[in-house]
Amino acid sequence: MGNNALVALTQEKYWSEVWSSARLELPLADPERVEYLEQEYHRFFQGSLAVRASSLLEVGCGSSKWMPYFARTFGYKVTGIDYSRIGCSQASELLRRAGVTGDVLYRDALAENHDLLERFDIVISLGLVEHFADTSEITASLARFVRPGGLLISASPNLSGIVGWAQLIFNRPVYDGHLPFTLQHPEEAHRRSGLVVQRAAYLGGLDFHQVNLLGTRGRVKWLASRLLMRLSRIGWKAPFSCPRNRLWSSGMAVIASKPS
Repeated sequence: MGNNALVALTQEKYWSEVWSSARLELPLADPERVEYLEQEYHRFFQGSLAVRASSLLEVGCGSSKWMPYFARTFGYKVTGIDYSRIGCSQASELLRRAGVTGDVLYRDALAENHDLLERFDIVISLGLVEHFADTSEITASLARFVRPGGLLISASPNLSGIVGWAQLIFNRPVYDGHLPFTLQHPEEAHRRSGLVVQRAAYLGGLDFHQVNLLGTRGRVKWLASRLLMRLSRIGWKAPFSCPRNRLWSSGMAVIASKPS
């Protein structure tokens, strides 16, 4: 059954504002412009997923740069679902620009969606589960769409470290739309949903590009954020890298399988 009783920390209006301000860019299309964290996710996926004929569903696919990526890199048949009309329109446009065939469903993923249950080899969310008060419940809701033997992948920003503190300082309303947690939290949520965790990792070093300034006013904050972004880029070129852990990393991801 659907989980409409889940407590969401953000609403459709918020996401429509996010996608209205988003740039429509395909990931990994230009190595000089690819975000640092995107490169880390790319390496994570390449080390975890097989290139084969598989079906993939992205839940929360608004303005998704990743459906074209999974279709072109792994050959997956891609479907996306989102309750933002603007987000769906932009996701469809990005598929078109990439020359990729895929389905974008303008729906609430938390509704019944009987036609999608246990239909996909891979179900992925990139920045979704942290927007709900109960991580186990939203994870279980996503797991409904995974075929037995398939994979659920949940990726989230790491708001329990330095980047999260910056988000709190620069834009408290956006921070409050997230549930900050450490990597162990979504790991346990996947286990409680009856899944078997295959891999869990912090991803990316210190990347202040991940701080969301949506709705922020004040020249000082904008200038300070630009300075931090520049420092991030300087740090990426250093001969050493930040450790991947709760304090320094910008993101995290969990891959779990659904028992056959």
